Amino acid sequence: MFDRQGNLKTTLGTPGEKGSSLDPLQFDQVGDVAFNEAGEMFVVDGDGGMNNRLLKLSTDHKLLWSVGGEGSAPGQFSVPHCVDVDRYGQVWVADRKNKRIQVFHGDSGAYIGELALDEDVYTARFSADKSHILALQMKVRRILVIAAPKEPGNLGDCEVIDSMQMKEGTQPHLLSVSQSTGAIYVGDIGANTCYKFLPL
Repeated sequence: MFDRQGNLKTTLGTPGEKGSSLDPLQFDQVGDVAFNEAGEMFVVDGDGGMNNRLLKLSTDHKLLWSVGGEGSAPGQFSVPHCVDVDRYGQVWVADRKNKRIQVFHGDSGAYIGELALDEDVYTARFSADKSHILALQMKVRRILVIAAPKEPGNLGDCEVIDSMQMKEGTQPHLLSVSQSTGAIYVGDIGANTCYKFLPL
């Protein structure tokens, strides 16, 4: 991890080595990290490789819990590719090859539910105001706009309300949202390009 000036502050795991150890922590092909309001870290470790898991670390980088394993059952993953936290502290994971977004309790890691989609989902990211989920599907070059839940534990309100189709030939791989402006940034690995879209 780096500070705002780009200075290295902390390294988790041993660089150049892959593993599944939880004590000491070792990773293999981390896909993404996210933080809750308390500064605790969520890590999806499984962009290919040996691990398919979600970990929660304390502010001093101690392991608080880990869930996962390779598979398609609730709480299992097949390439967890992105992680984000909603307004209630629930943790959302883009479970790429299982074509779904899984949701977990931020305090305990307990499985809450999932949103099944029709294609692999590479990114599940919240809009700046947490009112929508942006689900990026690279194979069909599409970003789904999904209504976020109106209360914790209830995924019944999470329906697709719109979509953005990207042009032929693009390979949109990851998506991020500016927390200050709400602008949407999409990384295209086909053209090695980043696109900026206006806020929702």
